[in-house]
Amino acid sequence: THSNDKILDYHRKKVLAIVKRFESKYSIVVQQTRTKIEFMNFISRSKVVICPYGFGERIATDQFALLSGAILLKPDCSHMITKPNIYTNDICTFFSPTCNDLKNTITTVMNDLSTYQQKSNKGLKLLLEFDDSSIAQICSNNISDLLLSI
Repeated sequence: THSNDKILDYHRKKVLAIVKRFESKYSIVVQQTRTKIEFMNFISRSKVVICPYGFGERIATDQFALLSGAILLKPDCSHMITKPNIYTNDICTFFSPTCNDLKNTITTVMNDLSTYQQKSNKGLKLLLEFDDSSIAQICSNNISDLLLSI
């Protein structure tokens, strides 16, 4: 194990410990997938995706969650400017990097899914508008096809 893995694991394990408290209350499923197909399938069926920090603030799952129509919960990274800039309060629902407000954030989101879904829809629209080569649209269509086949 590399020392960097311990740093990554610390944040992920902290998030996981909090999320597991909600498994029975909100039908939250915590799953580690093994293949790309399993991962895509799992995310595409999710209403809310919590993305802790990876090797940095930004991870590919952030965009995939939005393309799947899921509500994105993320440690605050509004200081980042990306293209397209999905890390705004209009799109993401942020919690503290220390996770001290994650429990409250989950409760708030789960009790008002429709309001937070509107934020996710803004993220999806932004990603689709940004993508000149329409790869985002193809991905979104593939996710829809996958859902219809289940």
